[in-house]
Amino acid sequence: MNHAALFTVLMIGTIGLAQAQTTSPPPNALLAARLQAGATLERYLQNMRQEFLRLDADGNGKLDAADIEMHTIIGRAMFRNSFAMQIMVADLDGDGVVTADEMRRKLHYDRRNLASHGAPATASPEQQIDAQVRKWLEADIDKDGKVTWHEALEAATRDPNYGRSIQQSFGSLIQQLQELAPQGAAVTLADLEAAATAFFRRVDTDNNGTISTDVLLRVINLGQDASQFS
Repeated sequence: MNHAALFTVLMIGTIGLAQAQTTSPPPNALLAARLQAGATLERYLQNMRQEFLRLDADGNGKLDAADIEMHTIIGRAMFRNSFAMQIMVADLDGDGVVTADEMRRKLHYDRRNLASHGAPATASPEQQIDAQVRKWLEADIDKDGKVTWHEALEAATRDPNYGRSIQQSFGSLIQQLQELAPQGAAVTLADLEAAATAFFRRVDTDNNGTISTDVLLRVINLGQDASQFS
């Protein structure tokens, strides 16, 4: 083989390798985590499509930092309102504020059927109620003995769990899927489907179209390291 022919062969091989590296998705922990024993490719892809739609907060067909921000905003709003509602549901006279007396009356009402259920508590019912009242009254910023809706919402933002779970769940999942896109850019449904299809076929070592329990256990035991199947 002359030098020109050898150079051509090497170039073709280099281009082919580059194309393979471009089209073959990198290992991804989320792809492995969503794998189930007995899954077919179509069922697996359907699960991944549902995952994508759940994470695509703004519905624009791609997952990026904007989706993480939207999930965080919505999650925090839901947390604030849920947190405040726990207090404001004790507004028994409907005047827009909750007093310590209303809190106690509401808590006594909630506990009316608890005496005959469950294991004995370490603290007496009155002690538990007093502790809950003190906790709710921490929201009383101006210390006038009443909690307003605004004060309850503000108290929610001081809670250590405020927005944390949303960021850790949705945010980390989107960031994992962004690994499927070049340089961590926005990932589309087509990107996800291509990566999921390639991963499934690598894992389906006997090529029977179904993930066996043995294969799934290998993925789990390897710490969901899909590179072992490349």
